[in-house]
Amino acid sequence: MGSSLIPFLDLAMLLGVLTLFLAIIQQPHINEPPKGEEMKQSDVSPTAIFVQVGWTFNNPHDVDTYFECDVHLAGRKVTSTVNFKQKNSTFTDLIVDDLGRPSPENYERVLSNSVLERLLPNTRCQLNVHLYNSHGGALPLQGVFHVILNKDHPDGEMQLTPVQGLPFELKFGGQEVTLMELVIDENAKVMLEATTFYPEADYRCQATCEK
Repeated sequence: MGSSLIPFLDLAMLLGVLTLFLAIIQQPHINEPPKGEEMKQSDVSPTAIFVQVGWTFNNPHDVDTYFECDVHLAGRKVTSTVNFKQKNSTFTDLIVDDLGRPSPENYERVLSNSVLERLLPNTRCQLNVHLYNSHGGALPLQGVFHVILNKDHPDGEMQLTPVQGLPFELKFGGQEVTLMELVIDENAKVMLEATTFYPEADYRCQATCEK
């Protein structure tokens, strides 16, 4: 009787292994890291606005990214705001929301979506980060951020930050800092004299404003 069960058990084991294999290959990538030094991506290409904020690998801290853009079109202001509470807006999406622990990657990413093919004239954008919870991790926390405009565009992209990124620091739990104030003129050109970066960028709250 024992020998008659062997083919059945072998078949059951084979089906179990096959099911596990299919589950693994179909599992979506979570917190996918940057693709190469230039952080090439193919979600929407070209990408009018690419923003990435990262902090120390394998630290437990939960850092939140806040990105807001105002565009003036025909005398009307259109605002696109994304953060962990609102991941999709008019023309931008928060596509990676990292909670710190248990993820070791520690980065968040904002992309313009397919609605926006290129930079729009008369645009002002602000990038903030907020230390939502340190989860007992050491402070101050060091991080870097990257901003690329018209990324992967055949006419050329604009690296607003160095390839290695620009550094920032969060000194205490609940702190919010402004990393960038981006100003684009009526000809859809970046106004370099008005565009500022941390720590020179003037702080304006998004996460911690009193409601």
